[in-house]
Amino acid sequence: GDPLLKPLQRFTVEVWFKTKEPQIGKFLVMGGYDNGTYLWGIYLSTNSTALSFNIRGQKIYNPVIKGNFNDGSWHQVVGVFDGKNITLYFDGKLSKNMMLKEPIIITPSEGFKIYIGSWSGRNSFEGYIGFANLYEDVFEPMDVIQQYIRAQDKNIRILAKVESITYNYTIFDIYGKNIRIPSILDVGVKDVDVRPVNVGGRFNYTNLSIDLYAKKSFNGTLILNTYYFSAFRHLEIKEGYNHIGYTFPDTIDSRPVGLAIRRRTEILIISDDGTLLANTVTALTILKEMELIYILVPVILIILLYIYLTYKENSHQPMTKVG
Repeated sequence: GDPLLKPLQRFTVEVWFKTKEPQIGKFLVMGGYDNGTYLWGIYLSTNSTALSFNIRGQKIYNPVIKGNFNDGSWHQVVGVFDGKNITLYFDGKLSKNMMLKEPIIITPSEGFKIYIGSWSGRNSFEGYIGFANLYEDVFEPMDVIQQYIRAQDKNIRILAKVESITYNYTIFDIYGKNIRIPSILDVGVKDVDVRPVNVGGRFNYTNLSIDLYAKKSFNGTLILNTYYFSAFRHLEIKEGYNHIGYTFPDTIDSRPVGLAIRRRTEILIISDDGTLLANTVTALTILKEMELIYILVPVILIILLYIYLTYKENSHQPMTKVG
């Protein structure tokens, strides 16, 4: 209809897909014509290892991300076009940005159509398309992650409000509107420990270990919330005592992970059926060796500096002649 022929200086396209097949040159969604000419599209290629958001100007602009996109899982792809830049998001995270070398206005003409799962009705995508949306607006990072969370919520019953977002990590505020809380929790968190991990001769990773006791075995999700970042991890818990551990880079956005976890860490464990099994907040007491490192290193440096300055001052004292 007429709305499809409206010139676009900015828009966002979102599509969800899953496949187990190696795809070569398949559009998940595209805007174009029956003759195969396209103006824009989300494109999967190279045996499902390359994903791009293509925009046609005087040439084709196509920021590409690499990965294994035929793993049989649902994935979100969002392409954002503002007339000067193209931004590509994958599973809620900003993955690629490209600045255009020319101002572009998408100007459809008679015969323009939107094709879902095919290239102009041919060369069909082999897999599933969850949905495809076209928005006459520019999505910000917060908008993208909100869309991702809403879709995920239908499966895992976890509701979350985004508090802030960085390039690689998102901070969530988890609340339990749709989470069932039993009168007696089936999982008890017994101990939480943070320590540096020696990799390549340097303590450049941080390990978080959690000891817990479960009254029965279950599969679920562990949500780790700190002031700086959040992490979701799949759990396979057996009946009785369990020891689980996760390794993080030493810093996230130049902030020490160990200190972030020490300051305040919320641990939520939710079973696959949506039952909240554990909700523990830890702070300060969980830091052991990590705390000593961050406290002692500055102290040692100050002591060494004091010794050096004292030695330097004494070495320049004039010698007193005796006799």
